[in-house]
Amino acid sequence: MRFCKKCEHLFTGHDIRVTLNEDEQVQFHCPTLHCDGKWEDWQYPNLHL
Repeated sequence: MRFCKKCEHLFTGHDIRVTLNEDEQVQFHCPTLHCDGKWEDWQYPNLHL
């Protein structure tokens, strides 16, 4: 699980959107609709299992 600080949503690593930019570098994006969060905006939440 990850927590996006921009949109304040939890998501799994499988949900991360992966794209290539014009320089063919991999970019990671928050899966939440209309959120421009990137990997530097994400945290691993302290989940109590």
